[in-house]
Amino acid sequence: MFTFTLETILDSLILAKGRGVEVLAVLEREQEANQQAYEILLAAGVEVRKDNNSGLMHSKFAVIDDLVVITGSYNWTKSADTINDENLLVIVSHQIAVAFDQEFGRVWEISS
Repeated sequence: MFTFTLETILDSLILAKGRGVEVLAVLEREQEANQQAYEILLAAGVEVRKDNNSGLMHSKFAVIDDLVVITGSYNWTKSADTINDENLLVIVSHQIAVAFDQEFGRVWEISS
């Protein structure tokens, strides 16, 4: 995620982790606003890493159960939720979810 400060999504990920759901996250390293979400997720036992690519990791997507992809320009921030003109697309497709999951795996492997 490029910018992640929206507490409702943060809380949902932590609750999912508490239910035994595998939750992995990669946050853009250069985005100082991500530091608090990073620390909260880490303290809750969520596997979270910071992106290590040479540019900005501007990807904004989630893969759920190898079936659902949530993607778009929408950053996980209060501004995106209440002020900005941003878009969010929910795709229900195993084939597309696998493709996004492969991209996540690539990003995960180069992140720390």
